[in-house]
Formats: sequence, structure tokens, C-alpha cells
Amino acid sequence: MIVKIGIIGAGIGGCAAAYYLHQKLPDSEIYIFDKLDRVGGRLYHRQIESITNELGATFFHTVNKNIMKLVTEFNLPVNEYVYPRFGIWNGSEIIFTSSRNSLVTNLKLLFRYRLTALKLNGLIKTAKKRVLELYQPNQPIYTNLKDLFTVGNINEWIGTPFDKLLRSMGISQKFVDEIIEPSTRMIYAQNAGIGSFAGLATLISSDGTPLYKLKEGNSTLAVHLAKKSNAQVKLSTDIQEIKELNGKFTLNYNKSLDDFDAIILAAPLEQAKLTLNFDIPSFEMRFYQRTYFKLISGKANPSYFGKTNVDEIPELLMTQNVSSVPFTVLENLGQLTQGNFLYNLVSTNPITDELVKELFQEIKQEEDHFWEFSYPVSKAIDDYQPIKLYKNFYYINAIESTASTMEASILGAKTVTDLLVHENQS
Repeated sequence: MIVKIGIIGAGIGGCAAAYYLHQKLPDSEIYIFDKLDRVGGRLYHRQIESITNELGATFFHTVNKNIMKLVTEFNLPVNEYVYPRFGIWNGSEIIFTSSRNSLVTNLKLLFRYRLTALKLNGLIKTAKKRVLELYQPNQPIYTNLKDLFTVGNINEWIGTPFDKLLRSMGISQKFVDEIIEPSTRMIYAQNAGIGSFAGLATLISSDGTPLYKLKEGNSTLAVHLAKKSNAQVKLSTDIQEIKELNGKFTLNYNKSLDDFDAIILAAPLEQAKLTLNFDIPSFEMRFYQRTYFKLISGKANPSYFGKTNVDEIPELLMTQNVSSVPFTVLENLGQLTQGNFLYNLVSTNPITDELVKELFQEIKQEEDHFWEFSYPVSKAIDDYQPIKLYKNFYYINAIESTASTMEASILGAKTVTDLLVHENQS
């Protein structure tokens, strides 16, 4: 009988697992461990004056049924995420700029890319319909991700590179290069060859349906999940070794030993660097994308982009995959009280002082952030990492190989906790 459960990782997946376990096994003891000094993992925001900047997941969509249900259940205040006016920079010019009027933007897309824009709308509608099948009631208990993603035939997307899928659907290469790939670079810091399920998740967010973010920061969802679970949360606690003996798992932390009936790993196995005294299945380890952020208070240099005034630069500047572009995204987050603007500059390489001096005519303050494991390097896959590594030892982050999002992590947590409960009640 499962009485005591240890969860390694206090991100959205680990905290969701704790919450679902508390609902299904209310008499169990649940512990959450994380080496960071805060709950949220890769969900993290910075509040600067009235501006909330998400340095992890930026928004969620109404198609994210698990998130929407939790937000409603916890009565969490939300703000609508209004997509800023965006532009595409190719290293020498801004080749496309949207309008604040969505109808005008659609007409501009239709004029530049012809029927491709209409074909894309059809693909997005199909993707939403198939994704929503994941939320049908009375789903079975899944022991692996391949069976889970037979729903809606999502396996087909997971096994296909996104750029290849788009071309097979009649989406022009010009549109892929100029619109799709800058979007995947913004969301995943990767190009259009990512797995199609991850790529379609990017497209669904542009369907015109309202997007939302939590008023107090998206990481607060993880905080609320942890509180509602009644779990004991152990922060600044790095679990490096797990020993199994006679069906019990021993964790060594803070110079003490503690035994658990089950373990849920809610962090990338590639990052956890655990020492185990038992064998787990062999599978391909993933590479992870590094992402560098620099928050800058100041004013951008319009001449860098061939402009005269700062307000001619779109609020969200995405970039093409060309060697002359040294960053992935530059976003103007809004104006501060002293008249300067707050910018978020993002790159997959360290952001140099020289680049900042080129991009900005005025710099008042800078703040650096770095994610060593922001997202798995996405690609089409046929073999999934297992969600069960050993008897009573489960793995949420296997799902990141399909799409690395808040909703995917919660889906992974639901799948794993359903399996844990089912196996121990059988």
C-alpha cells in the first residue's frame, strides 16, 4: 500500500502530481523536493514596476483544459494576454509588420502569402479538434505515452518534423521561413524542424482565441497546487541519490535519510544526475536548449533596424534563422515611470555587451537570467521515454519530448498519478 510518496521537482508537473495524488490518496504523506529556493521550476516571472515579465511560459490558451479547470477551481485572477504588434527581422530589414487590427493583419498575410494563410487556418482548426480529444471523459489508464497519443492520432505529428508537415499541407516555404520559424524561435528558441506536435502548439496560440496569463505570475499556479496538496515542500534540497531496498526508496537529503513507498521524478532525468542502486530502462537521453535573457531598461536604437524613431520598431520583434541575426527575440514590454522602456532580449548564445550597445541607444539598467535546461531540443520521435522507470518509480518529464508546455506537464502529471494509483489499488 502506498503511504508515503516523494516527488522530486517543484515545477508545475511536480506540484500538479502532488495535487492529484492528494485528491486520489487523501491519507498519503506527500513530499516535494527541489534544489531551487522557490516553487515553480522553469515557471518564473519578474515584476518591475507595473510590468510582469514571464521568463518561462508566457501565456495559456482556452484549449489547455487542465490549466483552465485549475484556474477556475482555485479562483485565480487572470489577465488577457494581448498579442503585441509583431515584426520579423531578417538581419537587414523588417520584412513583415502586423497591425493592431487583426483584420488588417490577416489581409496583409493574405496579400503577401496568398492561399498559404487560408491553408494554415484549416490546419489550426484540425489541430485543435484533435488535441481536444485528449480531454474526453472516461479515458483509460495509460502505461506509456505512445498509447496516450494514439488519441487524436497525435502520434503521427510527434513522429513528423514540423517543417515537413507544413510543406505536405501546402504551406509555402516562404511562409515557413518568414512567419512559422520566427514563431518557433520565439516559443522554443528552435527552428521549424522541431516535432510537429510542439510546432502545432505554437500555431494554436495564434488562432484568435483569447490567451491568458495569471495576474500574479504563471508560477503561482504551481504554488497553489503545492498548497492544495498539503505536501511538505523541501526547497534548497538537492536529491542526488536514491536507494531501493525491499520495495522502499531511501532518499538522502540534508544529512538525513528518509524512506518512501513511491517516487515521482518531476524534473528532466538529464538534469537530475541521480545515482541509483537499481536498473532503469535504457533510452535516448535528450539535449536541452540553453536560453539567455537580458532585461534592459532604456531605449532601443531604431537605426539598427533601419528606422528613425523608437515607436517604428514593433513591440515584439521575432527573427529569421540567418547567421546575421545574433538574437531570437526583442520585446518591448512597456514604458516605465521615468520614461524609459523595459525590454526583454532573448538569445540562444550569451548576450554580449557589444550587442547590447548596438541594439540600444540608451541603457539605464540591465538584469541577466539564464536557463540551462529551458526546453528539450525538439525533434520528431518514434520512441518515447518511459513514464515508469521501476516498480513505484515514475517519470513525468518523459512527456517533454512531445511538447514542453505548462499543459503538457500537467497532462504528464495526471497520466503518471493515474497509473500510480491504479497499479497500487489493483
